[in-house]
Order: sequence, then C-alpha cells, then structure tokens
Amino acid sequence: MILEVRDIAFSYGKIPILSHINLEVEKGKVISVLGVNGAGKSTLLKCINGILKVQSGKILINGKEISKMSRTEIAREISYVPQRSEAPFITVFDAVLLGRKPYIKWDATKKDIEITRNVLKMLDIEKLSLRYVTELSGGEFQKVVIARALVQQPKLMLLDEPTNSLDIKNQFEVMDIIKRISRVHNIASVVVMHDINLALRFSDGFVLMKEGKIFASGGIEVITSENVESVYGIPVTVEKINGHILVEPIYQTSLEKAFLSMHYG
Repeated sequence: MILEVRDIAFSYGKIPILSHINLEVEKGKVISVLGVNGAGKSTLLKCINGILKVQSGKILINGKEISKMSRTEIAREISYVPQRSEAPFITVFDAVLLGRKPYIKWDATKKDIEITRNVLKMLDIEKLSLRYVTELSGGEFQKVVIARALVQQPKLMLLDEPTNSLDIKNQFEVMDIIKRISRVHNIASVVVMHDINLALRFSDGFVLMKEGKIFASGGIEVITSENVESVYGIPVTVEKINGHILVEPIYQTSLEKAFLSMHYG
C-alpha cells in the first residue's frame, strides 16, 4: 500500500472533526471521497498531507510516518491540489515549474525544465506555456494546477474538488487526466468529489464519509441506494444506464412539495 491511514482522529480545539479513520490506498488507483459538506473530507486530505496534525493514530506514505518527515520530504512523496488556488501573475511554464521546488536547491536545472516541458506536453497544454495564468479559462487553469502537482513526481496525489466550477466538458477532461496519469505513472490519487456520478465514471474505489467517520469504503459495491441515502439524507435509485452506474435522487424539498400542493383559482 502506498498510503495507510491508521485510526486517526483530529479536532479543532474541542470540536471533533475526524475519528477512527482507517484507509488504505494502492498505487495506480483513483479513490473518490464522498459525503455532504462538513463531513470531514477536506480535513482528511489536509491530515494526510501533514498540513494538519492528527491528535492520534498514524499516517504512512510508502511505509514512512509523515509525522517524522520534513515538509520537503512530504512534498517529494505527496502532491496536494486544494479547493481554491490563486492565479499568480506569471507564465504557465513558470507556474508549473514551481512544482519542482522540493527538488530545487539553488536554481532550476535542465532536468527540472525537461520534466516541466514533458508534463505540459502530456496534459496537452504546451501551447499555453507563455500565456499568463491570469488569462486562462477555468478548465485551462485547473490543468495547470494539476501539471504543477505532477512535476513533483509524487507517489500520491490529493485533489480537493478538482472539478468544482467547471463545465461538464472540462469536468470530464480533468477527471480523465487524473485517471490516465494514475494508471500510466502508477500514482495513487485520492479525490474529494461532490458529483457522485462523475466519481462513479472515473474512480476505482469510494470512501463514504458521514459526521467525521468513514461510513463505508470499497469498490462499486458500496454505492447502494441505502448507503447513499444514509450519507446524504435523501432517497435515491442506483441504476445501470448505457453501461454506467448512475445515482438518481427521488427527493422533493419541502418547498417543492408546497408548490405542488398549491391550487390556483
């Protein structure tokens, strides 16, 4: 296992956020973390990356405890794409090259520049190299952020809602990139997602979180109508359509019910 999370707990002050979290992730796999807002998904990623320090339990990357690693050592093993990234006023090439920071001592070497060029080419954004990041569309910018994570040459990528605010075309492109990179380069990817159906299309495994705990985890077998209803609080159907498993809500809000019950004379 490239990632092992062993019975961790985390609190903000006296407010418990995560408890009894156990998780294992293999190389080459895409794992989606699902659940409602406030379930602890983003906090889990920050704990795995060592941004937040757990109160108990252990997190191991490639057999090494992250609590005993420096920030540079962690950055050589794990890349992290947060929910929101600022768009700096620099070129795309320089923005991606910044991902080599854990390896750069004095100045970027020929190897750093070559790796950056290769990643830009692999993500088909080489043509954007001399554009300023502030000039990019949302989809282009997200690919640049992923490229910056990739030049770290990580063994594990952590991505917090990488498709947030993207149109459907760019959502599919970004998730396809993540899946292909994970397969080809044998990188494990843990992705926080809100769109269950998008996660179902591109993921190998799923972690359903509820109130700071893992409610269920595993393969496609954990995406049942009962589990989804328990985690999200709405009834759903889970069906196979055109070869893909889809989750469809069968829920009416109280406002919708009120409108439906109204009679107009």
